[in-house]
Amino acid sequence: MTVWAFNTPDAPEQRKSVYQSIQQGFSRFGWSYSDECNLRTHFWSKENAPQRFLLRIKPGDWVVHVNIPHQGKCTVAQVTSEYTYDEGLKLSQGVDFRHAIGVDPASILEFDRNSPNVLPSVNLKFRGRFQRVLAVFNLLRAGCQTEGRPLSGLDAAPATSPVRK
Repeated sequence: MTVWAFNTPDAPEQRKSVYQSIQQGFSRFGWSYSDECNLRTHFWSKENAPQRFLLRIKPGDWVVHVNIPHQGKCTVAQVTSEYTYDEGLKLSQGVDFRHAIGVDPASILEFDRNSPNVLPSVNLKFRGRFQRVLAVFNLLRAGCQTEGRPLSGLDAAPATSPVRK
């Protein structure tokens, strides 16, 4: 299991639309405004290189959208299906966020990224478009503690032990 954290869309309209899509079962990633951005058909293009990581996301992984639904919050969901390229989100500046990963709406967790429940080992400060979160257990524990939900199968693990894969 891998946790992938996505950087924040720029505009409030984008954040709102991405959040609604997550609730409907699709995590979304931008930089996908034309058919030439489809990683399945234009994998080797220079423009698509930074997004190729999306093809490594597998069912059972988790995605974290930082600053979704708004600044300071994180939305986490478990992946149910691999990358697809669809019609995207219709926004005021045009269509974008056509890179889509299926997620389970029942798995959604939301938490304040500055909460004391989020240990320092969960680094959600970005230097690029995405990053992997290596402290998987600590991330999921923070989300579950915030929502008062049990962390099935991981409750007995110590809070300081990151799960790496």
